[in-house]
Amino acid sequence: MSTFSLTHRVQFAEADPAGISFFANVYRWHHQAYEAWVSDELGIDYKKWFLSKDIAVPVRKSEAEFFGPFPPGRSVRIDLKITKLGTSSFTLESQQLNDKGTLCATVSSVHVFMDAKTGQKLEIPAEYRETLQSRLSAGP
Repeated sequence: MSTFSLTHRVQFAEADPAGISFFANVYRWHHQAYEAWVSDELGIDYKKWFLSKDIAVPVRKSEAEFFGPFPPGRSVRIDLKITKLGTSSFTLESQQLNDKGTLCATVSSVHVFMDAKTGQKLEIPAEYRETLQSRLSAGP
C-alpha cells in the first residue's frame, strides 16, 4: 500500500474564518497532490505526463465528501493513493486532514488514458501500467 502525502497551508482567500472553504478547493488540493505524485512518487517527467502531444490523461469523473472545516492559516495534509487500476483508467483517492489529523474531506478522481489527437481511449501504456500497479492500494 503506497500513500503519497502533500501539505498545503490554507490561505485566507480559500476559507472564511469559520473554516468554510469554497468546495472547489478540495479538488484543487487533490490535483496538486496528483501532480506532485506523478513526478515525486512515480518518477515520471511532468512534461511527459501532463504536456504530451500523444497521450492525455484527463479526469473522467470526480467526487468529494466534506466532514469538517479548513481554517485559514492552518495546514491540510492531502494523503493520496491509487485504489483501482483498469484497462484504460485508474482511480485516485485522497483524504484531506487538518493539522490535528482530523479528516475534513475525501476526494476521488478517475483518470483515463486517451489518444491526444483523436480523443479515443487507450489501454494504459505498459511503461505506466507497471509503475501504477506497484503503487496500487488495497482501499481508502
